[in-house]
Amino acid sequence: LFVDVENIPANAFSDSTGIVELKFGDSVRSIGKSSFSSCNSLPSVVLAGGITSVGDRAFADCVKIKEVVIGSSVKTMGRDLFDGCDALADLTLHSNPTERAFANRTSLQSLSFGEEVTGIADQAFIGCTGLQVIQMSRNIEIIGERSFAGCAALFSVIFPERISSIGNH
Repeated sequence: LFVDVENIPANAFSDSTGIVELKFGDSVRSIGKSSFSSCNSLPSVVLAGGITSVGDRAFADCVKIKEVVIGSSVKTMGRDLFDGCDALADLTLHSNPTERAFANRTSLQSLSFGEEVTGIADQAFIGCTGLQVIQMSRNIEIIGERSFAGCAALFSVIFPERISSIGNH
């Protein structure tokens, strides 16, 4: 599916089980709440180009998504973006994750932050019990409260040298 409109409204493609590939045109700026929820054939998502805003639960319950890349243009991420995406294993972020954006993604194993990321919001990855490896960028300065609480499987975290603040838990 190729989408090239400025704003994708809430629930626009919800329950579209036939979507197996998703490409966004350069004119796309925002993705509404639950726009692609329950697109059960979608294996990956790349949010880049001109996309600046992604609404709550935009890709919730897309059970086959394994890999997600979020580009530096994304400035606003809603809550529980990938809630119910139980196959999500690899996440690459080039934008600061917002509060609870990736909470409880128990299948998430690997997390990488691009150089554009400077902070991690409170509870951004809380309850990601399968998360094993985190590669932080050297530009991360702030890690919020309970950002990685409940991530019991962690065995490798590479911290940058200049973190100025780490929240509790």
